[in-house]
Amino acid sequence: MAGAAAQQAFIFLDFPTELRLMVYEQIDITTIRHTLNRSDAGLEADVAFGWLVPPHETLTDSSITCIRPTLSVGILSTCHLINQEAKPIIERKLATLKLEPIRYLTDWSSGFGLEVVRSVQ
Repeated sequence: MAGAAAQQAFIFLDFPTELRLMVYEQIDITTIRHTLNRSDAGLEADVAFGWLVPPHETLTDSSITCIRPTLSVGILSTCHLINQEAKPIIERKLATLKLEPIRYLTDWSSGFGLEVVRSVQ
C-alpha cells in the first residue's frame, strides 16, 4: 500500500525548469479585506469622553474595511532550488505590489467617528 502511494506522488521538481517557471508566473497578487464592525470592536457612544457622535441607530451597522493587496511567498520556503528559480519572479511581483496603496472603505458613521478622532488630536 505504501509503495503504491509513493509511485503516485506528485514530484514538482521532475518538471522541466521552463514549465516550473511558468507555474511561478501564475502566482497572482490577491486582495484581502479586513472588516472591523463597530459591534466587534466593542465601541459604544461614550458621553464621558465628550465626543460628538451621530444618533445611535446610525452607528449600529458602522464598519471600516481595510483593503490590501498581498502576494503569497510561501513557495520560496519549499526548497533551495525552487527559491532560486522563483525568487526573481516573486521579487518583480513584489515591486509591483509596493506601488499598490492600502485602501479603506468606510460608511458614513465610521467616517464621522474618524473625523471626530482626528479633530481631538
